[in-house]
Amino acid sequence: MDIDRVMDEIQADSLGLNLEVYRANKALRLKILEKSDQYIETPFSEWPVIYFNWDLSKQGQRFSLDGEKEAGFKIRYPEGFLLGTVALTSFDEKLCYFSRRNEGELWSVGSKNDLAYLIVYLSEKRPISPPLVKPHMMGEVML
Repeated sequence: MDIDRVMDEIQADSLGLNLEVYRANKALRLKILEKSDQYIETPFSEWPVIYFNWDLSKQGQRFSLDGEKEAGFKIRYPEGFLLGTVALTSFDEKLCYFSRRNEGELWSVGSKNDLAYLIVYLSEKRPISPPLVKPHMMGEVML
């Protein structure tokens, strides 16, 4: 048995996926990663059009937490999250400073690779979970 197959089977099992689904997801991630390199350090004006295709499904909510596995999410949040909407201007007024990025900070704060990946992912109209918003001190909210 080749080592790549064994590693894929281990990863698939740890994520609770069958091997075919895991490999399809892996191929998609690699394709997006390959395309994303061209956007690192580029200004917003040079990005492709971004679409927010909100995934409001209960199953997709686990993606609102970085690194959370589905099994752990189901244990910690058996009812899922409460979903709601708010006007962007109202939200922006309450957003705390460390959840904000201005155009000059886009590439200097956080992971450049993750941001570039997200640019490509969203430009392809792929589904994304809405951000998890939590209360913060002094009436502010944080992502």
